[in-house]
Amino acid sequence: MFEMYVTEIYCSSKNCNVRESQVRTKDFGDNREPKQWHCPACGSKAKVHWRRTAREHEVEELKVAVVRVNLALLLRESGADAVPMSYLMLDELPASWQCVHPPIDQTERPIA
Repeated sequence: MFEMYVTEIYCSSKNCNVRESQVRTKDFGDNREPKQWHCPACGSKAKVHWRRTAREHEVEELKVAVVRVNLALLLRESGADAVPMSYLMLDELPASWQCVHPPIDQTERPIA
């Protein structure tokens, strides 16, 4: 059995178009983590920004998505150009903004 990890690496080469890359790896418990990471585009040495388990990464990505939605909804509703910093800490949508539409009934659509 193995555990999945997501590692974000950064290429600092001035001649490379890539800056950040996320690499998904399997860990079989035998410590096969690369000693040195390389940019997938140019092959230059890359630095590790962070490494998380796939589950930790999924949770973090969901938090980021919720913050983006909160900010977009606040800007839409208020017409403001900026938002309070406290909105960057919200980890769930306010109840008044949660989706009130029922899910689409898939039985009413023809399957292509």
